[in-house]
Amino acid sequence: MDKPAVWVWAVVVGGLAVCGLLAYAPLAVPGVDPIIFHKLFWGAVYAHLIEAVVVWVLAKRSGLPALGWAVRVVFLGSFGIQAYLKSRGSERNAIVPGFSLFFVVLVLLWLV
Repeated sequence: MDKPAVWVWAVVVGGLAVCGLLAYAPLAVPGVDPIIFHKLFWGAVYAHLIEAVVVWVLAKRSGLPALGWAVRVVFLGSFGIQAYLKSRGSERNAIVPGFSLFFVVLVLLWLV
């Protein structure tokens, strides 16, 4: 497994952390309902978990260490999937479908 760039870790994990803090810490953003941060945070968490399950299955089928790939994808989301596909020699782009999955989950959460 090649290591993703530091900026990827900072943006994705940092973004999840900031969103989680805004959702659960007693911080207020003027003019923004806190439920928005709850839905954004859980939408991202659910999307990352779904992506991790997909990579787990793909890695198992390929005979690769599934746990390592799944953990990476839980933290990095689409960027982890992109690294997995690159390691398998694929030129496919996983970033756009990953963000699409996030928005589908977010819409479903919004309706609840």
